[in-house]
Amino acid sequence: MFHDPVIYIDGGAQFRRQDEGLAVGDGDSHDGILDEKLNPIKDYSDLAYVLASLPAHFNEICLYGFLGGRRDHEWANLGEAHAFLKQRHQATQLHFGSRISGFSSGRWQLEIDESFSLLCLEASKVKLDGECRYQLKQKTSMEPLCSHGLSNVGHGAVILQTDKPVFIIYPDRT
Repeated sequence: MFHDPVIYIDGGAQFRRQDEGLAVGDGDSHDGILDEKLNPIKDYSDLAYVLASLPAHFNEICLYGFLGGRRDHEWANLGEAHAFLKQRHQATQLHFGSRISGFSSGRWQLEIDESFSLLCLEASKVKLDGECRYQLKQKTSMEPLCSHGLSNVGHGAVILQTDKPVFIIYPDRT
């Protein structure tokens, strides 16, 4: 049995309790102690480094503190999440707190009782069925960031099938 790792990335290390988890980063947003100090002169983000370092058996990752700051960083974080989900060979989900969930290719049974939007960052074939207002009964081609998946409403069990990573955004959550 594996336990989920707790990893604090750079500025997130300020929320670390004593020696809980692992603190990793280049120190550009945290001047305290980091267990693994990355070189600040690099062509990848601290998040990209941590995601690439995760062993394959971790298939549900929760990320906190990656939304609500600089918009360019949010977009880059979503891009890193997409790249991570795309290279996974097993079903993997990644959550940015409770606001955004990313899913690798595959079939997912979700419980959604609120409004949501479904977006992709690359052309994908998506099927959406079950207890939602706007279903895609047949595999439907969705272009990156198209409006086709905007403003849906779930009322229970929703079945998502996708051939590429997709994101569900819950706009009403804070």
